[in-house]
Amino acid sequence: MAGCVSASPALPGASSASGNGGPAAAQAKLRRFAKASFPVEAGEVAPGHPLHAAVGTIRPDDVLTVELAPLSERAVETLAGEAAREVYEATGGNPTAPCFPGAQTLCLNNGRFRVQAEWRTDQGTSGVGNAEPLTNDTGYFWFFNAANIEVVTKVLNACTISDRYWVFAGGLTDVEVDITVTDTETGAVATYRNPVDTPFQPIQDVEAFATCP
Repeated sequence: MAGCVSASPALPGASSASGNGGPAAAQAKLRRFAKASFPVEAGEVAPGHPLHAAVGTIRPDDVLTVELAPLSERAVETLAGEAAREVYEATGGNPTAPCFPGAQTLCLNNGRFRVQAEWRTDQGTSGVGNAEPLTNDTGYFWFFNAANIEVVTKVLNACTISDRYWVFAGGLTDVEVDITVTDTETGAVATYRNPVDTPFQPIQDVEAFATCP
């Protein structure tokens, strides 16, 4: 994986381009806020971090643009999602930060709505749902095994019908599930919980977001 580093004032994002068989290209932009949000040892990116192979030495307050090629779209989404999550946490969880799809984040309805899930069993084991997009409006989460789908969710634009965005979800589980849906344009948040040891009850919230258009 080839990489180069240059200064940039931009916040994290990702784009990919492929043209008529040409090599895929992508950019992941990472805002460096503090050492705590990005493990740094002896001035180098920690080996476990996805940027380790592309970046050598950095400074804690650098703004870096890392160009990686070739990468699959899925790899780009994962890399950008991790960079975006670090920014999200470093800025105190700004709800109007842009949504970047990642391993634990769905970006639905043209990327406007950030959807995340957390789970807990009756034995106290807990974790964060792993996100897999299906369509522009729909995606699902798995908890224990990638082949075992747990929750499917979608966010629909019903502005012309009811002046609302609708949230629907269905589950194939009886563990506790907390789903958080965030409108990144307004900061409005809707949360949904399925109690532990309870078959997942369908969510059909047609009043979810009065944030049209």
